Amino acid sequence: VRAWEYLENPYYLVIEEINRGNCAEIFGEIFQLLDRTSNYTVSPTKELKEYLIDEAFKDENHLGVVNGLKLPPNLGILATMNTSDQSLFPMDSAFKRRWDWEYVPIEYEISDANPSSKFKVQISSTESFLWVEFIQKVNLIIKNNDNLGMDKCIGNYFVKPESGVISLKAFINKVLFYLW
Repeated sequence: VRAWEYLENPYYLVIEEINRGNCAEIFGEIFQLLDRTSNYTVSPTKELKEYLIDEAFKDENHLGVVNGLKLPPNLGILATMNTSDQSLFPMDSAFKRRWDWEYVPIEYEISDANPSSKFKVQISSTESFLWVEFIQKVNLIIKNNDNLGMDKCIGNYFVKPESGVISLKAFINKVLFYLW
């Protein structure tokens, strides 16, 4: 509604790990509206249409509802997904073709541009090692294993550090358990 009210401003819906649910079910009828190149509209439910006309737009001839429900042209949807998480719903090709995709590779370079390169795994009060060096070595083994491959590699943010430190407990319970 706000995007329709202020067409001169860009608006975004941000969805973290979009494939945590069944996308076709979640988006429901507006699934077809994601294809911005068509003039396709959907009929909103009676309740939604009444809300949009009576409460939100206060106009039965508003572009967002006249001749069917439409998404505003200034509304963008940004989403992330973890392609290697096997427990998540697969996204069908009809859904995938409605999005532009950008692969974000694992970053091994030690630099200020890569915050994870500063993460340390603390194994004792005096001993630690760099997380990014660990994942680089482990991922080389994973990628070279014919039974595993790239989608099983450990990413930069596989485990969440606290103040840049990955505790031994988190390392054992998350990383080593995953590798086991």
